[in-house]
Amino acid sequence: HISLMSPNGQGEILNGDRDLSWRYPIDVEMEDYCLTIVELNSNAVFRQSFTPGDYVDVNESKSIPVSFIFESGEVYKWRIDTGARYINGLETAASESHWATFLYIYE
Repeated sequence: HISLMSPNGQGEILNGDRDLSWRYPIDVEMEDYCLTIVELNSNAVFRQSFTPGDYVDVNESKSIPVSFIFESGEVYKWRIDTGARYINGLETAASESHWATFLYIYE
């Protein structure tokens, strides 16, 4: 169960490092995470799978590449999938977090 996702709130601004962070307080090593970011109207805008940065600590984070362009002043939803199982390159099972939100402001 993913908890304490940050930023989380339509007025919460994504920090300058473009880091999303969360806590996964279950003592299970994750195969991978999958970060999904969508616009409020549910158009998918970013999806990336990656391995955990720390298998011991319950705190995880992912920096969104600067090559990915957000619209300034827009609110986005994001979630994390954990421990996905893939068959022939397709995701077949995963545990999904609840949706969190953030506001992007270009500085």
